[in-house]
Amino acid sequence: MYFIEPNLKELFIPIIIYSATLSFAAALCIIVYLRHKTKSIAYFTAGLVLLSITASLIGVNRFYLKSDFLHGIETLLYAPTLYLIFLYFKTKTNHEF
Repeated sequence: MYFIEPNLKELFIPIIIYSATLSFAAALCIIVYLRHKTKSIAYFTAGLVLLSITASLIGVNRFYLKSDFLHGIETLLYAPTLYLIFLYFKTKTNHEF
């Protein structure tokens, strides 16, 4: 974050909160997966980890590099991210709530 901080200006605090929340959610999901190891939790874990990577790429691309290549990678990763999270809800059974 230190290399994009000068470009964030008034968005610095909200982006810190967003990235900390997303990182905490991904870490917690990995811990839950390691404990239960179900297919639906695997989908959700993969989706959240990809979402964290995609959000990081978006931040770097918007506030630091501004690369068309990174924008393409963001787009390619974002669709599978949403699909994996969708699969979690589609395959979730009632006892996992």
